[in-house]
Parts: sequence; C-alpha cells; structure tokens
Amino acid sequence: MDLAKNVLHKLIDSYERGASRISVPIGRQAEYQDSAHWLDINHDLQKWEAQGWISLTWQPHEKDNLLEKVTLRVEAVSPIYAYLKRCPKSTLQSQLTTLLIRYQEQLRPESPFRAVLAEQLNKVSQPFDINKQADNEALLKALVGLDWLENDELERKFSARVLGDSKRFNELKSSLQKLVKQAYPEFADLEAKELWSAMQIVAHPSHIYVHGRLRFRLHGLEVDTAIFSPDLGLPVEAIAQLEIVAVAARYLLTIENMTSFYDYVKAFPHDGLILYLGGFPNHARRRFLKRLLEFAPTLPFYHWGDMDYGGFQILAHLRKEFNSQVFPLQMDIETLEREQHKGKMLDTSSRAYLARLLKNDLLLDMHGVIEKMLACNIKQIEQENLAPLCPKFTERQN
Repeated sequence: MDLAKNVLHKLIDSYERGASRISVPIGRQAEYQDSAHWLDINHDLQKWEAQGWISLTWQPHEKDNLLEKVTLRVEAVSPIYAYLKRCPKSTLQSQLTTLLIRYQEQLRPESPFRAVLAEQLNKVSQPFDINKQADNEALLKALVGLDWLENDELERKFSARVLGDSKRFNELKSSLQKLVKQAYPEFADLEAKELWSAMQIVAHPSHIYVHGRLRFRLHGLEVDTAIFSPDLGLPVEAIAQLEIVAVAARYLLTIENMTSFYDYVKAFPHDGLILYLGGFPNHARRRFLKRLLEFAPTLPFYHWGDMDYGGFQILAHLRKEFNSQVFPLQMDIETLEREQHKGKMLDTSSRAYLARLLKNDLLLDMHGVIEKMLACNIKQIEQENLAPLCPKFTERQN
C-alpha cells in the first residue's frame, strides 16, 4: 500500500535530518483507520519488521491488529534506500558538489558567479535542490552561458543554444534571478526586464541610441550621427566592427530613461554626445562607451538618472567600469531641495537599500544627497519629472 511505503519515506526523511528518535505515529492516520486498507498496511509493515528494517508498536490490547507507531532500525537504512529507489542525502549532496565544482571551473576567472557557487559548496541553499539534479545542472549551464555572453542575445535563441530547449530558460528565470542578484548586488532593486537586459538577454534585437556629433566608419562607409534626428539606433552587433573617426561633442552624457533621453536631445540638440542607457549598461553599451573614452579621454563624462537606489547604483557602476570620473547631472542636493515635493516616500526596505549606499566608496560625493533623502523620507525622484538641464561642463574640464 502507498501508506506503508510513505511510512518508510518519512522514516528516512527523519534519519537524514538527524532526528534522535526516528518513529512515525500511524494509528490515528485516516487512511490507516479505513478498514478497507489497514490489514494490507499491517501485512507490508510486518514483512519489513521480519526483515529487520523497522520495529512495530501496537496499540494496547491490539497486537497484530492496530498499530500505534513504526520505528526505524538505523542499521537497516541501506536496504530501505534500495527498496525505495532513493539516493542517500549524502550521495545527492556529493553529486551536487561535483556539479558545482565542474561548472564553477567553466566560469570566467574574474566572474562574480564564482563566489556565489563557492557559498553553495559550503552550504547548499535555494535555488539549488539536491533532489532536483536535472534542474541544478540546467541552472549551472545557464549561469555559465550568461557569464560568457559578450553581445545581446534573444532569450529563446540563448535558451536553445545553451539548454537545448527554446523555452527552458523561461522556466528557470525565477531561480536564475536569485543567483544573478547575489553576484551583482547592484541589480537587487531592478525589475526583471531591466535585469535580463543588463545580463544581455533580450526579447528582441536591441540598439544603442545615440544623438550628437560622432563620426565613425563601418564596413568601409563613414557615418555622421549628426545628420540623424532625433537619434541613430546602432545595432549592438555593429559595435565590434565600428571605427570611431571623430567626436565633435563638448561632453558625453548617458541618460537612464528613454523619455528623458528624448526630452534632452530636443532641448539641447547636437550640444553633447548623448547615449540612452536603459538602466545598467550591458556589455555592448559598456564596450561602446569604452571605445568613446579611449578615443576622447578628456571628454567630460556625465550621467543623468533617477535619484533613487537604482540610479545611484548605475552611477557607481559606470565609475567602477570605466575607472574615470563620471559626474552626476541633476542628482544633487540642489535638485533634491528644488524638486522634493515630487518625490516618492520611503518604505522600510527602500530605506535599508538607500542607507547601504553610504558604504559605497564610489559614491562618496553623493553621501550628502543620500543622507538628505533619508532624513526627508524621500525614496525617489524620477528624472522624467525634471526638465532637462545642460551640464556646466566648462567648469570641470582640465
């Protein structure tokens, strides 16, 4: 009977948890009390008792009739595992450890996922489950695939290439998000779409939107972005082949949100070289920015984003990636004091996230505005609510 076999599973569950007394009360279970089954259940359990697997305790005056509890004989766990076709927990843990080590070695040497998997080697936790080895391996395959992505890739194409199934990645997204956010704490507050975009996984082919005076050569042809209004969308696949010829802009400005990007280029056409960032810059955008800064290393570099945890994190991320001074635009105390009536209120979790930024050495110059936001209970001032302003770049040029 199923109940009899379930009793064995429960006993083994208790054994694997290290319980001191490994027994299962059975007498009051509804299925056992059903007169149509209890004799069959007794028969199976008595057979296993005769084999030395378990001990049976009967209800008073009901020996060989009504059971009280079933107790595991620990010395007999091996044949029970074999009968249940169940692997010991230690074996499953060993199998997962082997998987973790194998895929950890396939990550980039500098990959932040290495530390995440190292933690799992010390103590297995979600999203890994020792009882779901196929899912574990799929997660690790996807993780390695993400780690080595250099260009945007369509989600279903990535899934088919890495996992052999165009829909498998979608099934793993929730679990993968936990691992990505552990590896990249700056992504903790991102919506799913923004997070996957930052990791190079997109729903459709993407472009880098540029406005301003930039000339580049591609496939033997020279292109001047100044003739395109309001912007030019560069396919991310073209970035590797693109050769910069001239940058006539007075400053470089990255803008977090699309509405603000178009507001800005309309207000200040062809003043600076303006890039729509779309959140955390993915590999293609980072590569493009690096090429620009290598070509024009003295070009003042600004970033305009939301005044919130995510916006400040993007600023820190840009500073870390390019090892250069990136100036904030409209992300200061003056803007906060002028626009705080438009701000959203802090909640408990947002306060903790915002306060965490005070420990970030890349944001030392932003501590004043962050402290004032905490003091005034302001969670966010969205850049879409602000009128675009041109940076005072002439004051900061060398």
